Amino acid sequence: MANTRALDPETSQIAGENHETSGRAEAHRVRCEMAVWHWPGMTAKTIAKLADVERHEASRRLPELREAGKIRHCKICGVGWAICEPKLCTIHQCKPETVNGEMRWYYS
Repeated sequence: MANTRALDPETSQIAGENHETSGRAEAHRVRCEMAVWHWPGMTAKTIAKLADVERHEASRRLPELREAGKIRHCKICGVGWAICEPKLCTIHQCKPETVNGEMRWYYS
């Protein structure tokens, strides 16, 4: 996954490439995904603490996981992160419900 923007300075491009090729970025993605799996509905700041990564690292890896289709934002508040599998949101206690073949979330 590309973790730098096209307009970032060359030094940032090199650092991002090193972070990716060293395996650190993937390791952090796995830690963040597991934290979201165990504690859905948490913010990036809380996920960072739970995954034992820097806050900015979680804030970068979580959108990458969203783009890969592995996680999504909480359907109620739009802020917390949740796994794309039907799972109870720990903050809002929202549960999945299928309506006409479409997954929807509602308060319990």
